[in-house]
Amino acid sequence: YYTLKSGTKAANYEIDTVYGKLIVTPAVLTVKADDKTRPYGDANAFTYTITGYQHGEDESVIIAGLDDVTYLCDGDQFANIGTYTITPVVDALVSPNYTFTPATGTLTVQKRQMKVTANSITVPYDGTAHNQTTNPPTIAEYTNIADGDEASATLNYQRTAGGEQAMTVSSITITRNSG
Repeated sequence: YYTLKSGTKAANYEIDTVYGKLIVTPAVLTVKADDKTRPYGDANAFTYTITGYQHGEDESVIIAGLDDVTYLCDGDQFANIGTYTITPVVDALVSPNYTFTPATGTLTVQKRQMKVTANSITVPYDGTAHNQTTNPPTIAEYTNIADGDEASATLNYQRTAGGEQAMTVSSITITRNSG
């Protein structure tokens, strides 16, 4: 429906009207993997943040998939220290007015703090040298080692006279138990 405006030359035309369409395309929401930092050996616990909602909307406009976002990351639980890219997989997210674009985050794997505790050794004074060969020390405990990893340590000490001598760690070997 249209109206001819008076005082114009429109009366001199036969006008056919072809109506156009208003097409509203979905807005884009960005699903960003949150940056994470953890020690070697801890499990990954990735999360994400969604930005780009229109007109004060929030996650309630997403009708499916909020709990189904998964992640691609080469930094698995036992990845070496360093940084790794986290990419959210957003295929499960559904909303009639939005599409979803993934944005990467960074996983930083740091050194794990581990403690090696040696058993104390008590020997009577006899004038001879006591060391790791004559009285081998044993390890009482490895604290905070990652599940599935195994450790062994070599301890050194040397004492001839009475008194105390601190044991020093000369080497620690940590291996991944593949079993």
